[in-house]
Amino acid sequence: MNFFWRCFPITLALGCLMLWQTLAAPERKKKAMYGDNRPLKIVRVTLNDARAERFGKVELTLDLQADYANPFDPQAIKVDAVFQAPSGKTLRVPGFLWQNFTRRLDGQAEKVSPDGLPAWKVRFTPEEAGEYAYTVRAVNKGREVVSPRGRFTAAESKKHGFIRTQPGSRYLRFADGTPYFALGQNVCWFSHRGTFDYDDYFKKMAESGCNYTRIWMSPWSVGIEWGVDTPHHGPQGEFPGLGRYNPGNAWRLDYILERAEKYGIHVMLCFLVHGEFRTTSDDPRQNMWRGNPYWEGLGGPCEKPEDFFNNREARGLFKRRMRYMVARWGYSTGVLSWEFFNEVDIIDRYVSTEAVAWHKEMARYLRSIDPFRHPITTSYASPGGDPEMWKLPEMDYTQTHFYTGDVEGAMEQWTRRNQSYGKPHLVGEFGADWAGGRWTEDDPTGIHLHNGLWISALSGDLGNAMLWWWDNYVAPQNLYYHFKALSEFVTGAPWNEGSWQPISAEGIPEGIRAVGLQNGQQALLWLQNRNHSWQARVRGKSVAPAPEARIRLKGLPAGKWRLEWWDTYQGQIERTEEVSGQEGVLEIRVPALETDVAVKVVAPG
Repeated sequence: MNFFWRCFPITLALGCLMLWQTLAAPERKKKAMYGDNRPLKIVRVTLNDARAERFGKVELTLDLQADYANPFDPQAIKVDAVFQAPSGKTLRVPGFLWQNFTRRLDGQAEKVSPDGLPAWKVRFTPEEAGEYAYTVRAVNKGREVVSPRGRFTAAESKKHGFIRTQPGSRYLRFADGTPYFALGQNVCWFSHRGTFDYDDYFKKMAESGCNYTRIWMSPWSVGIEWGVDTPHHGPQGEFPGLGRYNPGNAWRLDYILERAEKYGIHVMLCFLVHGEFRTTSDDPRQNMWRGNPYWEGLGGPCEKPEDFFNNREARGLFKRRMRYMVARWGYSTGVLSWEFFNEVDIIDRYVSTEAVAWHKEMARYLRSIDPFRHPITTSYASPGGDPEMWKLPEMDYTQTHFYTGDVEGAMEQWTRRNQSYGKPHLVGEFGADWAGGRWTEDDPTGIHLHNGLWISALSGDLGNAMLWWWDNYVAPQNLYYHFKALSEFVTGAPWNEGSWQPISAEGIPEGIRAVGLQNGQQALLWLQNRNHSWQARVRGKSVAPAPEARIRLKGLPAGKWRLEWWDTYQGQIERTEEVSGQEGVLEIRVPALETDVAVKVVAPG
C-alpha cells in the first residue's frame, strides 16, 4: 500500500485530502500528495507561545482552507506573514505546509512515521525586543484573504542571534555584536541510523568546544526533492518528484537544526551536490543525474546537467524550492549560511559564465526572500575555485576544498591566496587524501588533522579548516580532543577588535613553521617543528626536535607583554613569562620543539 495512503486518512471535515501525483513518464507509479479542495479561508491563526524572546523562535500555526493540488507551488497556494517590528520595520516571511513525524530505531536503521495531520506554519525570529504585530495573507486561485492582526511581545534575551559578515573584516559576528569564530568539522550526512547519528556527533562536538558543522541536502540524507522511484541511497522515505518535497526528510532537517541549536552548533546548509549533476562515475552517489527530477527522462525540463543553469523552467523550480527552504529553516539562528553547491566545478560540464550568472541570479533572489540575511557562499573541488565567482558581491565569503599529502604547505598557500578577494574565507573541506579509508592505520593520532586546524585558525580564516573524514576517522579514533585544545586557545579572543593581520616575524629558522595573527593589541602564534607530519610517521622517519630559536615579532607597541605558552594537545597553559618589547619589536625565545606549541602575547595583568 502506498506510504501516504497508509499513514493519512482522508479527513473531509478538515479538508486534508490525499491526491495522486501524475508524472510525465506514464509507466511510473503515481504517488500520493497533500492537497485540499475547499474555498479559501483562514479560519484561525495560533501563536505557539506568547512568551516570545529576542532571537527566539516564534511559530504560527494556521487553520487554512484552500483549493490546491500541490501545496509546494506558490502559483497554486501562496502563504506569507508580515511582521511589524517595534521600530516600525516590516518583514515578510513565507509560510509552508508542515507534517510532524516520529522516529525510532528498527534494529540499527532509523524509521520515521507521520504523526497527526499536516498544517500550515509560519516561522519567525524577532531581532528586536518589544511588541510585534503580524498578519497572515493567503492567495489561491485569484482570491486573497488576510487574517486579523495578531500581536506578541519579544522580551530581551541572552541569545546572540544570527551570524553575519562584517564590512572590511575577515571574521563573522552575531547580530548582537558578539564575535563568532567557527570551530568544527564536516558532518555532511548520516548513516542508516539517520538523525540518531547527529545526537552522538553534536554531543561529542559540543563537549569539544565545536560550534560549526556543514550538512548536505543530498538525496541520501536530508534532500527534499528527487525523482520518484529512483535510487537515492538513503533511509526510508518517499520522494514525490519535481516541484514536490519529501516531508519526512524535511522533518529530519527540522530535528537536526533544532538539535544543533541546542548544542550551540551552527550549520552551513548545502543545497546541491555535484553528483546530482553527473553521469560518469563508478560511485553511484557521484553519478545520479538519471535520478534527478530535473532530467527530461523523468519529466523534467533539462536534457543535460548543464541545462540546469540555463533552462528558465528549471531556474523557476529551484527558486520555488528556495522559497520553501527559507520558509522552513530561515528563522533558525543555527543556520550559519546557505551554500548553493558542493563543488560545482565537477559536474559533467562546468561553464564559468553560466555558473556565475546562475549563482548571481539565485543569490539575489534568495536575499530578496530571506528577511534574516544569512550569508551566502558556494564551493569548488579546485582549491583556487573560480575567481569570477568569488568576485561577485553576492558571495559573502570564499571557500576552499583541497586534498593533498602536504596538508601544511597547501593550507598556508590556499588560505593566503583565497583571502586576496577581501572577504572572509573558510577551508570548507580538507584531507591528506580524497579517497580516504586509510587514516586509522596511517595517522591514528590525527597529526594531519592537528596541523591543519592550527594553521588555518591562525592564518586569518573565519574559523578552523574543516576535515572531511568525520564518520570513519574522527569519531572511531575519538580525535575530538584536537578541537577541544584549539577551542580553549582561541575562545575569548577579541576577533571584532582591531584589524587582525598575519604576524610579521624575523629570525625564524628553516626547521620551524610560524603562523600567527596580531591586531596591535595582542598576538596569537603557532610554532611547529616542520618535520613533525603524518608523512614522516608513515615513512617511519625519526623526527628530530627543531633547535631553540629567538624570534622577533614586529608590529606590537613597545612595553611589557605576558607570554602564555600553550600545550596544543591538552589545551592548557604550560608556563607564562613577561618580556619587554622595544620600538615595535618583541623578541621571544622558543625552546626546542618536538611537535608544536602555541603562544598568546597579551598585556600583563
